[in-house]
Amino acid sequence: MIKMMTSDSMIGACAEHKQHHDIFDLAIESFINKTSSSDKHDFVSITNALENATYSLFPDIPKLLSKFSDECHQFSFDVVFLPIHTLLNGFSKLPIWASESRSTIVSDLPSFSLVPQENITKIGQYLLMLPQHFEPFNLHDNRQLGIAFKKGKLPYLEDKESYNDLTSCWLDSIALATMRLCIEQTLKISTLTSTGLKQLIMDLQYLYSVLEDFGLKDVVDFRDMIELLNTDEETFEELARHKPARMVTAIRTMRHL
Repeated sequence: MIKMMTSDSMIGACAEHKQHHDIFDLAIESFINKTSSSDKHDFVSITNALENATYSLFPDIPKLLSKFSDECHQFSFDVVFLPIHTLLNGFSKLPIWASESRSTIVSDLPSFSLVPQENITKIGQYLLMLPQHFEPFNLHDNRQLGIAFKKGKLPYLEDKESYNDLTSCWLDSIALATMRLCIEQTLKISTLTSTGLKQLIMDLQYLYSVLEDFGLKDVVDFRDMIELLNTDEETFEELARHKPARMVTAIRTMRHL
């Protein structure tokens, strides 16, 4: 009996709902029929637009979150890159570039007898330790971190979508920033003696080998700069034809060619 009453109640409710639904449809249909053709067209257009609309109640929130994500990435990058920036700051003004050894024996020593300067070796050591610092972020399945990583922007990376993990993306960004800053500082050197030139080539070759160990592919400018510094006066002009003009001018000036 209870089941029957329940079923009857459900049927009645459905019928009542259908009746109300039909009344609503009839009211809309009656309204449309009584309106003019132009108003009817406007009404149908508005109704279709509302039914098919894809809109957000808070359109500014995604933009603000995206901006905040970019600022967080930039802040994190600045923190990670700060030690390298500090070590390279003033690199172009080091006194070694203009120094001339008074000892003939020292000045005639081959380049392989030199060692990179301390600030350059510190940069290399810091870069080689970075993968260990980023490794924990790849060991944990952090969905929120993954979303933030994909939405944020890192300096010097044009196509971040091609990277599969956070570590390689960050390492390339830091390595590219190091290379760009080193090139910028090197091209600001005003004068080079023979001793200073040998030391500079040694420093840059060491840093270049570290960047190669990182697997950095975009090192053409860095390699061009080393080649222009390392070539002799007779072949400089021939080599310079295929190098960036600004780089050629700066190196020609500092080498007094």
